[in-house]
Amino acid sequence: DKLDEISKMQRIYGAKPIFSFKNSIFVSALSGSTVYGITSDGKIYSTDARDKDPRLVGAIDTALGSPVSAMYSDSANVLYVLTNKPTVWAYDPQSQSGVEILITDGSPWEIGTSIAVYSTNIYLLEPIAGKIWKHGQESSSFSKGTTYSTSKNIDALGGTSISVDGSVYVLKLDGTVVKFNHGTVDSSFTLAKPPKPTETISQATQIFSDADSQNIFILDKSQNRIIKSAKDGIFISQYTIDSKKIDNFLVNPRVQKMWIICDKDVYELDI
Repeated sequence: DKLDEISKMQRIYGAKPIFSFKNSIFVSALSGSTVYGITSDGKIYSTDARDKDPRLVGAIDTALGSPVSAMYSDSANVLYVLTNKPTVWAYDPQSQSGVEILITDGSPWEIGTSIAVYSTNIYLLEPIAGKIWKHGQESSSFSKGTTYSTSKNIDALGGTSISVDGSVYVLKLDGTVVKFNHGTVDSSFTLAKPPKPTETISQATQIFSDADSQNIFILDKSQNRIIKSAKDGIFISQYTIDSKKIDNFLVNPRVQKMWIICDKDVYELDI
């Protein structure tokens, strides 16, 4: 208890999930209070967090590859899923159907590990090449990718996750976050480490921020926690669930809620 007080850890004891998916969830996405859970073999489940009744709503054709990242676009009202083929697949909740998204000139999608959507653009993180790719929407397809950064993207090397709120944030395994403004690295930005003795981060795998949020959240699997910081980089607090492994998380800053996914179980908390 004393260590949690020092490290500003909000620990959830003996929590019961608000609902559970039928199968283990590999990646997830959020639209308002609608939670999408996607399995490693491409099955897509959906439920309103208030209804707590997940249903199978779609599936990605196995020929398109396995899902690696997903994000819901509020502007397009579709769920975009990046696969390892690579391809981008879009699910429309209105028609309850999905379709492969093509690039206008027939070019392939980049081999990305994380997808982000901002306005009508799709951003892909390609960590091995150290590149951030930007694709603009053109009717039902997207333009060929252009490199986002003016620094030859070396600052994106080894990135694990990407998030866009106008600025672009690239998360690395050690918890370092590189911030880009208009394609240029913001050298003044630094994300502070959590207080001792929990300052070490070695497996940061997911980052979240958006235009409605005043905060940046990252998932550190090495210490099974979600770290909350202000957008100026100041550490605020962290969250963990006892005896449960956190796989990914979703945040709705408009209602100040977070949903934490552990295997097939979903937990809800106020942020």
